[in-house]
Amino acid sequence: MRKLLLIGAMGALLALLVSACGGSSSGGGTISVAKEGEGGAKAVNAACEEEPVAGGTLVYSRQLETVTLNPREIKNGNGDIFAAARTSMLKAMLPDEQLGEANSVLQTVREGLRIIAPITGAGLYAAFGGHTVAVIDAATFVGSALTLIALPFVEPPVAPREHHFLREASAGVAHIARTKVLRELTIGLCAALAVIGFCETLIFAIVIDGLHRSAPFVGVIDTFQGVGAIAGGLTAALLMRRMGDVRLSALGLTLFAFASFGFLIPSLAGVVPSVVVFGAGVAWVIIAAMTAYQRRSPQEIQGRVAAATNMLFSLPQTMSIALGAALVTLIDYRIEIVIMGLVTLVASAYLFTRDAEPAPEAGAAIAGTAALPVDPDASLAELDELGRAEEPATMEA
Repeated sequence: MRKLLLIGAMGALLALLVSACGGSSSGGGTISVAKEGEGGAKAVNAACEEEPVAGGTLVYSRQLETVTLNPREIKNGNGDIFAAARTSMLKAMLPDEQLGEANSVLQTVREGLRIIAPITGAGLYAAFGGHTVAVIDAATFVGSALTLIALPFVEPPVAPREHHFLREASAGVAHIARTKVLRELTIGLCAALAVIGFCETLIFAIVIDGLHRSAPFVGVIDTFQGVGAIAGGLTAALLMRRMGDVRLSALGLTLFAFASFGFLIPSLAGVVPSVVVFGAGVAWVIIAAMTAYQRRSPQEIQGRVAAATNMLFSLPQTMSIALGAALVTLIDYRIEIVIMGLVTLVASAYLFTRDAEPAPEAGAAIAGTAALPVDPDASLAELDELGRAEEPATMEA
């Protein structure tokens, strides 16, 4: 678990070092370096030293083979690894009743940094240039890795490697599919994500066509969203204790939907409050969903479940981003906002009408897995059988 966290941190460090070599994104294209014998690596290093690589992208060619090293792709991939390991680590460190508070704190800090970091980065960039900013950013990942190494934490036993690759790779998806609450939560969230990606392009239409401002004003809107997200993070744990994680996810989607309708008002008086509510709703959904998956998944497959949810959520969201970009060129952006709001309301109604489990007590079994006697030497196949043995009865929260 700690190794995966270190891999994620160091991978992001590598990405930033490539960016530091890359310099300005306004350069004249990427560099292709033909490898001849053992001197190829030196040629790549020399090219990186002699000429900036546009946008931090390094292209290495050998005959007909081409490998592109892009820092954004490296950071995204290692971010997935880091997130899965962090989820498993929180589950091992904290009792279930404290997971909501921990996720709330992490989300609040993350949203606060989203407001502070761009301002700080812009100031450093103006004063010292892009290379210095990239190096400073890379140093923060080194600090993160060193902190993880020094953390006094005893890792739980690791699930033994499964001989069947497909079974091991699909263990997280299988657990979600057979756990009623997680299955229904996934269906509701994926339905909402099928339209939430519209926001990626809609925000520009709202700012330019609705508010009649220039595109950089999107940064101001993002700041207000961050304020709402911080408020959502600060209140999520309290609400989760009162109404449960599934219903908090539904309430977050409801806020998201009504905030979307607020974007139809072509004035700052309508858009700014809507963005704040929008940010709070998104924070509630993220915190509640993360906590729900952690509480209802055994420690042995926490990382696999986290990776599975990331994959399941990424698919509809990515498709909706592409669809939204196409629709905004074909129909009035306000029609797209209405579609997004209505579909999200349907998804929230679906989650509100599900039979939710009561909030877990300390040491209580969740989804028929946490309290099951598990042999530390059991294979994933045996863990699957334990999970299939009996699905717990549910009650109305």
